[in-house]
Amino acid sequence: MVEKKRKAQSGGEGRTRKKAAIELPGGVIQVHAVPADDFVKPIIASTPGLTLPANVSFQGYSNGSEVLLQTSSHPTIDFTATEDSKADKAHLKHYVAVYDQTTGRLELTEARKVTARGQIRPGPKDEEDQNLADATAAANAGSNYSSRAALTETFGTKKSKKAVQSLAENRLLATDGDSGAQKPLSDALLASMPTEDSMPAAGVDLVQVNKPLPKANLTANHLNEAYPLDSLVFPPGDTLENLDVSDWQEKASSNQDIQTTSRFVAQRVEAYALASLREDNKDRTQNLRLLRYLLILIEFSRMVSARGGSSTGRKVMPTAMLLPKFSNPKPSQGLIEGIRRRFVPSDGTVRAFETQLLHTTICALTLHLPASRVLDKTVFHWSTEPSAIRDDLAVDDRTIRQYFRELGCRLAIPTDAEAQAFNIKKRSKKEAEASGDALTAKGRDIRIAKLIQFANPNMASTQPKPLVTHIYTADPSAHVFNGKIYVYPSHDRETDIKFNDNGDQYDMADYHVLSLSDPSNPATKDHGIALKAEDIPWVSKQLWAPDAATKNGKYYLYFPARDKQGIFRMGVAVGDRPEGPFKPEPKPIEDSFSIDPASFVDDDGEAYLYFGGLWGGQLQCWQGPTFDKSLEGPHEPNGSGVSALGPRVAKLSPDMLQFDGPVKEIEILDPETGEKILADDHDRRFFEASWMHKRNGIYYFSYSTGDSHYLVYATGTSPYGPFTYAGRILEPVLGWTTHHSIVEYEGKWWLFYHDCELSGGVDHLRSVKCREIVHDQDGKIQLAEKQ
Repeated sequence: MVEKKRKAQSGGEGRTRKKAAIELPGGVIQVHAVPADDFVKPIIASTPGLTLPANVSFQGYSNGSEVLLQTSSHPTIDFTATEDSKADKAHLKHYVAVYDQTTGRLELTEARKVTARGQIRPGPKDEEDQNLADATAAANAGSNYSSRAALTETFGTKKSKKAVQSLAENRLLATDGDSGAQKPLSDALLASMPTEDSMPAAGVDLVQVNKPLPKANLTANHLNEAYPLDSLVFPPGDTLENLDVSDWQEKASSNQDIQTTSRFVAQRVEAYALASLREDNKDRTQNLRLLRYLLILIEFSRMVSARGGSSTGRKVMPTAMLLPKFSNPKPSQGLIEGIRRRFVPSDGTVRAFETQLLHTTICALTLHLPASRVLDKTVFHWSTEPSAIRDDLAVDDRTIRQYFRELGCRLAIPTDAEAQAFNIKKRSKKEAEASGDALTAKGRDIRIAKLIQFANPNMASTQPKPLVTHIYTADPSAHVFNGKIYVYPSHDRETDIKFNDNGDQYDMADYHVLSLSDPSNPATKDHGIALKAEDIPWVSKQLWAPDAATKNGKYYLYFPARDKQGIFRMGVAVGDRPEGPFKPEPKPIEDSFSIDPASFVDDDGEAYLYFGGLWGGQLQCWQGPTFDKSLEGPHEPNGSGVSALGPRVAKLSPDMLQFDGPVKEIEILDPETGEKILADDHDRRFFEASWMHKRNGIYYFSYSTGDSHYLVYATGTSPYGPFTYAGRILEPVLGWTTHHSIVEYEGKWWLFYHDCELSGGVDHLRSVKCREIVHDQDGKIQLAEKQ
């Protein structure tokens, strides 16, 4: 029986279909337009698909034309409200009206319309959650068939379950019991994977990719190639050329203060700006632009860096919202977009990895920007004192040092010369505490970060291998005796003596002799100890760089050492074989002083001894007839127009045991002026490591520039000089010192030298290496691999 529908009651209290009459106000309504500031306009927010909690408060951002609201106050959701940017709604305006019944006044003001959306904030997973997720993913890694089968097993009928079971049995039989039921899929996956033979060996590139570091040139042979600007400036191309630095230049030229938000930039900007105003100084203008870019990057890092290494990260505002926060003149939106693409992931959240990548990129850029006091002295380039950039990045000492170490820098207490260059006051801890001065090399343990070639173990080294690795050797003097190359090095050893400019850490106590027959593939023999310091009556310590010569069937080993008064003298020991042992003379060579003896026997049979070394080598202490102890340490002539000290040479007596005539100073001339090289020219002036070889009637005098770490040479027509500077043989290597010898063997010329690669950069633990060199048609020396 079908029940009849009941009619609606006509007189009940049910819902009426008529609209209630609204009493309209009488009279005239006064409408007034109320102007509003762009930023403080009312906001109408729509929330499609979500309900905003009542207690959520938004933070407002504006760039003048657009507004953005954002909040992370909710425990799990980030809310963002933005204006609609569609073209068809660009001219659509929204208004809010407020009517006052008592006055009959209707106030109308323009409002902004935004749409609020929410995004669940990713949170850190603990180990248990991660394991569960991995297990779930593995379980769900099956095919679509497996998914349907699981649904059928749960919700299907008996008939459908039986059919699925039958299909499963058939699949197992078809694959001979192979658990990989989806054979075509697994075959396709395996086919797409690279085989072991086709995969490159896991190397430094893979290691670097997984570290938050800028891309390094792993085949770099020189420091200026280690971190090229193309890997540090974003977007690449003409970014630097388009940066405006005219305001800095104008203020510097008119002696006005230049205000910046960076301590590192403030220390350099005035000197850089003035240098860029000099004629034909494009490099300095480029430096100034790079300084501007660095300032932009520092300010960007403050806006986006994840605080405290947060794993949840920090949400980055749109580029248009970031621009007003930069210093004037504002960078272009395209530049910030390029930087953003490099350092901000696509989800707009910067976490610890991106923060560290941004910070290490900034640190690498600082190595391109030397301190203002040493702008024109390349000896101090690729070094920086990290405290300023540490403050700019708001990190601690441990973090900033780790950044520079990862970049391939060695951090060490500054030498006296570096302390002066970087304006660091070297005081004792007690003096620092008494004065309250925090900037002290000892009181606050300040370090200088130096980029050193191949110091980063992830950098691929193209350097030759050490001749021997069972001991540390340095200062090689190579000669051809009896058809073989004999190398006479100093023997470095472990010591607890701290590094200083006096060289006390080089505390060698004996000499070994090495020999080899093929320097291109050296199988080097160590003949053992040839001479000990304890067997030399006049020596107190420090057997430094030696050399050897032969005459009249005897072999002579020349060596420097400190006497009982701590003054370096030179001695000689005699042996019957090139490998020793050698018996020392009871007294040093008369009138000898300083270090680094280098013997040379000319075509006419006359023998000469070249020697001398600044700072710890005490050459500067012999500017008069007697030793001046007050000049010990890192002292040398300096000042405008002051000539550099030259090395010394003396002819040897026929018995090779004494000087045969006065000691003479050698002049090294500037090829452009014909005058002696100046003391302030640290890239060319003599420091130590004399060596002489002769070719086609030309005398080649080569030496080390010491604190600028170059091996250079000069040429002349007499063993006494003068010699005219001719160029560099070897660029700086890993380590503070550089010392060498050059020898001809079987029609080829070989350069023997040392570096600290084997010890990982420990200055007083060095290793001897060799390279082939060539003389071009003009007699210029070059490394053979550069031909």
